[in-house]
Amino acid sequence: MKLKKLLTGVLLFTLALSPAAGRAQKTPATDEARREKEREEARRTLEKKAHVLLDEVVGDAQNLKVAENRAHILAGAADLLWKRDEKRARALFRDAALAVNEASARTSKGEEPRSRSHWASALLRQGFLRTVARCDPQLALELLQLTRQQTAAAAAPAKTYAQPDEELRLEQSLAMQVADSDPKRALQMAEESLSKGISHEVLSTIYRLHGKDAEAAVKLSRTLIARLRTENLASNPEALQVAFSLLRRGTRPRFAHVSGASAASADSEKPFELDTQATRDLIDLLVTSALANSGNSLYMLQPLMAEVEKHTPERAPLVRRRLEEFKRTLDPQTRQWSDYGPQLEANTPEALLEAAAKAPTEMRYAFYSRAAWLTAENGNTERARQIVNEHLKDSPERGPLLARLDQMAIMNSIKQGKIDAARKMVAQIASAEERATALARLAVAVIAGKGERKAALELLEEAQQAAGGRVKTAAQINTQLQLARAYALVEPSRAFELVESVVERANEMIAAADILDGFMGRGEAFREGELVMSFGAASLDTIYMYYGRELSALARADFERALAAASKFQRPEVRTLAKLLIAQGLLSDRQPFEQFNDGLLANGVLVGEGR
Repeated sequence: MKLKKLLTGVLLFTLALSPAAGRAQKTPATDEARREKEREEARRTLEKKAHVLLDEVVGDAQNLKVAENRAHILAGAADLLWKRDEKRARALFRDAALAVNEASARTSKGEEPRSRSHWASALLRQGFLRTVARCDPQLALELLQLTRQQTAAAAAPAKTYAQPDEELRLEQSLAMQVADSDPKRALQMAEESLSKGISHEVLSTIYRLHGKDAEAAVKLSRTLIARLRTENLASNPEALQVAFSLLRRGTRPRFAHVSGASAASADSEKPFELDTQATRDLIDLLVTSALANSGNSLYMLQPLMAEVEKHTPERAPLVRRRLEEFKRTLDPQTRQWSDYGPQLEANTPEALLEAAAKAPTEMRYAFYSRAAWLTAENGNTERARQIVNEHLKDSPERGPLLARLDQMAIMNSIKQGKIDAARKMVAQIASAEERATALARLAVAVIAGKGERKAALELLEEAQQAAGGRVKTAAQINTQLQLARAYALVEPSRAFELVESVVERANEMIAAADILDGFMGRGEAFREGELVMSFGAASLDTIYMYYGRELSALARADFERALAAASKFQRPEVRTLAKLLIAQGLLSDRQPFEQFNDGLLANGVLVGEGR
C-alpha cells in the first residue's frame, strides 16, 4: 500500500508540474489596457484548448478497464464541465456512479467486511460523492442512494463504537461539503439527516457553517442538542462523543492561546461558541447521563468540571464525589492521566510549565512539548527552543520537536518578509533533501513577494547543488518536484527539464512496481494491466489536499509542451490522468503567484512536504 501511495503521489505531482511554462514572465508592454485584452484572449484560447482536451479525456476514460479509474477520470471531467455544460456533466457523473457500483460489486465478492479492498471502495465512493456535492447537493444525494444499493452487500456488521454507521456519516459529510457554497441548503440537509441519527460529521457542518452563516450554525447546534436528548448516550458512544466534542469546542474559544501576528487572523474569524442556554442544556444532558451510567461518561466530564460548576452548581458536588469513586477503580497509570490530563488543556505556556513541574515524570514530555509549541505560536521561537533544550534534553522526541520549531521560525520569518533571516535558518538544516526543498520554497517566497528573480535563481542554484544528481529515493523525487515548482516561476525551461526527467523516472518505477506487485501476490496497485487509481489515493480530493494550490498555477502554461510531457507516460491510464490535470489547471481562474504564495504560507510548512 505504501508503494501505491508513493507511486500515485509522484504521478500526481509530476503531472501537475508538466504544464509549467513561461506565463511567469512579465509582458513588457506598457499599455495596460492592451495587455489586459491580450491576457483575456490568451485565457479564452487556453480554455478552448482545455475543453477540446476534456473531450479527449472523456473518450479515453471510456476505454479504461479498471472501474476505479473510469470513475475517477469521469468524475473529474464532469466537475470541470459543470459550469459550461451541466447536462453533459450530469450524464458523466451518472456514468461515474455506475463505475463506482462496478468497483463496489467487485470488492464485495469474497471479501471480509472492513477489509482493505472494502475500505478502498468506500473511499472511492466518498470522494466521488463529495465531488458531485460541490456541483449539486441534490444530485449527490440521489447518487448516494444509487450507489448505496451496490454497497449494501459490503456493509459492516452491527454498529459499534469502532464501526459507526458509515452511510449516515457519508450523508452528513455531504452537508458539510455544501456549507461553503450554500449554507441554507447545508443546514436543510443536515437537519434532515439528523432525523436518521447522529455522527461526528454534523459537527464539521456546524463549524463550517459558523464561518459562513453564524445564525445557521446556531440553529443546527440547537437541533443537534434536541436530537441528543432523544438518545440513550450510554448505548450510543458516537452520540456521547459528539455531545462532549460540541461542549468542549463551544465553551473553549479555539484561538484563546494565540497572540501576536496569529491573533490578527484569529480576530477576523470569531471562534465558535455555544450560547448560555445551549451550554446549560448540553451540560445538563451530559451530567444526567454520567450520574446514571458512571464509567466513561464521568471520566470524559472531568476536564469540563469548571463548566459544570458554572452552569449547574447544585449538581457539581455529586458529580465530583462520583468521579472520585470512579477514579479509585482505575489502574495507577490511567489515574495519573485522569488527574493531570485536564491540565494539558491550559492555554498559556506558563500554566503548562507550572503543571509540568508537579506532574509525574512519564507525563512531563506532553506538558513541556505543548508549552514549547504554544510559546512558538506566540512568536517566541527562541524561548520555545530553550524550553525543549532545558526540559527534554534526554527525550528521543527532542530532535523532531526542534525541527518542527525550526520550520515555524522559518515560516514566521518569511511571513514577516525577513528573507535573509530565513535563509540563515535554512542553511542550518542537516538533511540535504530537506535543505534543498526549503531553499526551493524560499525562492518561491522571494519571487512571489518581492519579484526578485535574480535572488530566487541564486537560491534555486544552491538548492539544486544540495539536491544532487539522479534521484534514487522518495525524498529526492520530492526535492526535484519542489525545485521544478519553483523554477516554473523564474526559469520555465529548467522546470520542464526537471519534470521530464521525473516522468522518465516515474515510468521506470511504475514498470518495476508492476512486476513486484505480481510477485508479492498482493495485487493492490495494479489490475488488468492498469495502475489502480482510487479516491483517497490518486484522486482529485487528494490532489486538492496536497497540491491543489500549486496545480492550477502550474497548469497555466505552454500547452503544447505540457501535452508532450503527458504523452511521455507509457500507460494509458496515466496519460489520461495527465490530460485531465492539464485541463484542470487551464480552467482554473487563480493566478500563479496567488497559488504559490498561499500554498507556501497557509499550510505552515516549509521543510519537506509535511501535508
